[in-house]
Amino acid sequence: EFVLQVGRAAPPEWSLPDSPERALITYLQHKLDYIPDLAKTQMTLVCTWLLELLLAHLDRTCAHLAAQRARSALLFSARTPAAAPAPTAAPSVFVAEQLHACASAELLALLKENAASLDTHTTLELLAAHGATEQLLAYAELLGDLERLVAHALQHERPAEAVRHLARLRRPAEAQAHYTHAAAVLRGAPEEAVEMWIALSPPLDPLRLLPAISSCLPPLPQPPTERGGGPDAMLSRGGVPNAPNATAAHHTSDAAPHGTRGAGSNGVSVGPGRVQAAAARYLRYAVCALRCQHPAVHQALLLLLAVARDEAAVEALVSGAMLQRGTAAGGGGGGGFAPDPHLINNYKNANPHIDGRYALRVCQTLRLPRAAATVLRALRLWPNALHAALALGDLQAAKEVARSAEDKDARARLWVLLARHVLGGAAAGGAADGGAGGGGAAGGAGRPGA
Repeated sequence: EFVLQVGRAAPPEWSLPDSPERALITYLQHKLDYIPDLAKTQMTLVCTWLLELLLAHLDRTCAHLAAQRARSALLFSARTPAAAPAPTAAPSVFVAEQLHACASAELLALLKENAASLDTHTTLELLAAHGATEQLLAYAELLGDLERLVAHALQHERPAEAVRHLARLRRPAEAQAHYTHAAAVLRGAPEEAVEMWIALSPPLDPLRLLPAISSCLPPLPQPPTERGGGPDAMLSRGGVPNAPNATAAHHTSDAAPHGTRGAGSNGVSVGPGRVQAAAARYLRYAVCALRCQHPAVHQALLLLLAVARDEAAVEALVSGAMLQRGTAAGGGGGGGFAPDPHLINNYKNANPHIDGRYALRVCQTLRLPRAAATVLRALRLWPNALHAALALGDLQAAKEVARSAEDKDARARLWVLLARHVLGGAAAGGAADGGAGGGGAAGGAGRPGA
């Protein structure tokens, strides 16, 4: 019965083969077969004329399809109760859909078969003016206009698709597209974007990607103010940040910092922890594999590692162990980095691209005591570093600090401080033992010969 109804559903007159519109289209399609190859101007003119006719035909089929769908929905709502299930497509709607599909396929065939004869700028303008998005994207694919495909994917909130198109832009002249869309793809598809950046050859310039990465960095909060907090006060008293407690509020990789959202300009929502971890992975790759020496890149990596609370990686970066090991291409922004303690304790090779006071402020603000102690050692503030190591209860690190001072008198003073601490701890322990047995000693003092 449905087939019979489709057969009785008369198509519109303008779609019939003997209509003036279809007759002119058919004539021009046959005309293309007889134009000589050397007549390029005539070929371009005929192809452009045919393109305009097919676009007008596509517009008519779109309008006809929309009208048939609206008519079918209106008739259905008038004849059936509201709770009735929706019917299958009406025969008139089915015929309109077939007309629209044929018009779309006909236009795509013209673009594919005559892409070389059409003027690119004119064709793109015509397709965009008629809203033929599917055909516009197909034509851009034929031309290799990947930047247009990237922009369309981002506009329609498909960042992973945009990354796939960007991965095909590998020539140095096409690198600008990566820098233009870096922020959007990093916020929308961070893991895929970083994988693509690492796989590109020749590699991208990390410094030109830094603005996109910086937009994902959390704002560094003000350091604690108790006891005159701040990096300068910390240096003067030789302390380290207090250990984090249950009520301390600090940024972590799973918390969204104030003013930082995990959504790119395309509206795709991704957790800030994922974005920051992916950004840290790329910066580690840039520092270790690409040997980038710009201080801004190193300090951005320092902040990301500190926010992720990866003290081992922060120590390795500040001390220069990460640079000497050269491991990064496979490392993430979080844990998983196992630095060599010998390299961390070798302060003569400290990272020269890190601003020590900035690193100290970051470690103090985010309450990373062990990393702060490493920063003090890298700054060669030996008394402060010694106090920091002793505050952490790391006697071995304190000995390394005492050995590392260049000046002989400074080493002697450090050993004296270390000895006083050790002896003071032993004396305190002996006093505690004596207090525990003080009753027996007092009793023995009254006996003769005691």
